[in-house]
Amino acid sequence: MYRIAPPNITTSVHYNQENWQLTLASKVYVKQDKVSALNREQASSGYAVFDLNGQYNISNQITVNAGIKNLLDKNYRNHLGGYNRVMENGFTHTDRLTSEGRSVWANVSYQF
Repeated sequence: MYRIAPPNITTSVHYNQENWQLTLASKVYVKQDKVSALNREQASSGYAVFDLNGQYNISNQITVNAGIKNLLDKNYRNHLGGYNRVMENGFTHTDRLTSEGRSVWANVSYQF
């Protein structure tokens, strides 16, 4: 069969206080080497990615959220990710594309 995700597990640990909370989450994938030769599907390596998220309640109405995705800036290739189809762009043609590196995000919400 084609494009079957490898076995994986997602876990998280939460720490809560009165006005704030932290969450450390992980996604762990094992290698996928049961691939479709007919569709020239490539095997993929296993990997683990960690995310850190926080929330702070300034008041009953205002909340600040922030986080870091891919905390350790892991270079990995998702088995269900795409393949490079463009020639002469600095990447090898038909290689699996790398997934997103570390990114930081934040938002503020106001309820009325």
